[in-house]
Amino acid sequence: MIPKEFKNTKQLKEEYNNHMAQFEYQEIPEEFAHLPPIEIQQKEFEQSQEYKMQVLIEKTFSKEYKKLTDDLTYFLGCPYSIYASTYETRLKSFKDNYMDAEEHNFIIDELNLISSYQFPEFIETGLKKSIKYSLEKTNNYLKEKLQSLGYKIENTITKEGKINSIAVKNASVIKLDTEPIIDLSDSKAKDKIRFLGLIGFFDFIKEKEPYLNINQIASLLSAITSIKQQTIQPYINPILSKEVSQNNNPFNDKPKVNIARKQLINIGLTNIKTF
Repeated sequence: MIPKEFKNTKQLKEEYNNHMAQFEYQEIPEEFAHLPPIEIQQKEFEQSQEYKMQVLIEKTFSKEYKKLTDDLTYFLGCPYSIYASTYETRLKSFKDNYMDAEEHNFIIDELNLISSYQFPEFIETGLKKSIKYSLEKTNNYLKEKLQSLGYKIENTITKEGKINSIAVKNASVIKLDTEPIIDLSDSKAKDKIRFLGLIGFFDFIKEKEPYLNINQIASLLSAITSIKQQTIQPYINPILSKEVSQNNNPFNDKPKVNIARKQLINIGLTNIKTF
């Protein structure tokens, strides 16, 4: 997520998304069709408009981060010193906006925001690490605030090894460390096909409905994903038939496959196929 205070970065990201949308269904250019996709990427990517826009987004985010930090402005992921110095002002605004709200309500909302934070795309590695540390320190600060209000933080470990935290005060019990909200609804067509492949959909459909042809499977996926049938078919054809050209196979792009795999892991999936 890009914090709303990063106005220029948000605008550039929207332009980037619009730019990429026009290539969603575009086939590999004829002059490169004989090359594997990874070679195409290595040869062309750094000269592409896509790459230039990614670099600009990264630089703009870093620039706005520095400007907002220099101005001591709050944003989600800001340095801890800024968060602490703006806490009381933001708490007052919260209470003004929500009748009968108490400080612990504000703290829980803040903890939930931190828990659901997802790093934006195209962010410099060192800055990403800095924001991560800021969020961790802010998270600890908020839990200390809860304790100062009389709440006791208790931790339990699930059988999966996950730590769950609750805040207890008399009869009041508040669950902390909520699961992050992961919204993948804006995934591109190829990404949706990768998700389906990684969770074993194509193995399942071949086993359960062996007489369905590729056109029929594409129609089924069109109904499920809202992607046009004629867009889906070229992508699933090489997945379901190794005898055809593999140029359009979404699993040829290993970096994108790894990203899809990590997104599924973040959701909580463990039984993920290897391609």
